[in-house]
Amino acid sequence: MGRVFVVHLEGRVYSCKFCKTHLASCADILSKLFHSRHGKAYLFGKV
Repeated sequence: MGRVFVVHLEGRVYSCKFCKTHLASCADILSKLFHSRHGKAYLFGKV
């Protein structure tokens, strides 16, 4: 098992609902009109 590597992002961020880990910055959103197999989703350039 590897080590867990977590980076805390600055500014407004999207995070995990359960563990609160930072996933992506609001500046990395490419599209809010993206649709996935299960419904509405955001498309990020970097996560």
